[in-house]
Order: sequence, then C-alpha cells, then structure tokens
Amino acid sequence: MSSKILLNKKIHDELSQVYDKKHTEIYNEIEQNRLQETLKTIYNLKSDDGIISVLDFGSGTGNLTLKFLSFGCLVTAVDVSEKSLSVLLQKTESLYHGKVNTVVLKNHKIPFPDNHFDIVATYSVLHHIPDYLFVIQEMMRVTKSKGLIYIDHEFNDNRWNPSQHLEQYYERTKQTFKAINRNKRIIYL
Repeated sequence: MSSKILLNKKIHDELSQVYDKKHTEIYNEIEQNRLQETLKTIYNLKSDDGIISVLDFGSGTGNLTLKFLSFGCLVTAVDVSEKSLSVLLQKTESLYHGKVNTVVLKNHKIPFPDNHFDIVATYSVLHHIPDYLFVIQEMMRVTKSKGLIYIDHEFNDNRWNPSQHLEQYYERTKQTFKAINRNKRIIYL
C-alpha cells in the first residue's frame, strides 16, 4: 500500500467517530438530498433485475451504503479504514443486519471476481488514491455486464467558480467511458 494511502488510513481511523460531523460539505441537508435522489435514480435503472448487489468503494462510515440499503440492496462496503467500517457496522447492525458486508482493502486491487456487482459506487474517494485510473479499471472489472458505475464527489469552490484553465481542462478531458467498455455504463448526472 502506498504511503499516501497508509496516511489516509491512519487519518480516517483517527477521525472515524467524528467523520460525519467534521464533513459538513457532505453531511448537510442539500447535499444529502441531492445524493439520495441521484442514487434512487441509479437504483431505479437496475430495480427490475431483482435484488441488486452494490459495491461501495471507499465507503468510510457509510454515506452511500446506508442509502443503497434503504432501497433494499445488498451492499459490500470496502475501505482502508477498519475503524470507519466499524462505525458503519454500528449504524447498520439493528436495521440492516445481514444486508451489508464489510471488507478492509489491503492493497490496490479490488478483492472480488470479474463481473460481480450490479452497481459499483464511490463518493469523495478518488482524490485519496494515487493511481485512481487503475481503480476505475478495477471498478469496471468487478461490475457485471450491463451493470452501472457511479462516481461522485462533493462540490467544492473550483466547481462553483472555476478558473479559465480549469474550464479548459474540463472541456479537454470530457470522455465517455462507453467507448472504453460498451457493456458497462458509467452514469454522468
């Protein structure tokens, strides 16, 4: 594991009990409502498929996990922080016992077989990962054919007031992952 990821693990282990309270840019009514509606839309795209299996990559204390569980999904929450996963289990043990599985990430490879999950989702995680393109490839690998991949990040000042250079960067890096793999869809909402 890289030194950057080990540092993130240490920090997130230390903050696990207060993470939700410290991150008001994520845990506020507007962002949580936006996220709930977005995930409901994604769930509805797959809801005819029966019970939906979801991988919450970088789950932390369970922001996405709790929402997917509320829709009736079976969720596998993976994270480098064992203590964050413990907090997640405390949140889910009474209402969602047996519907969530937690896995501690030990290296850069997602520890599941190819074509395993209906939905793979991540929120506010990729900025912590040195080789996030590899992680996106791993997400594609573990997503079932016709599955969905959801990548999101909370808004920041750059989003609301981007510089000219950042606007040029956004324009130049626009791409559709459908061109990379036509059997898996990445949803841009």
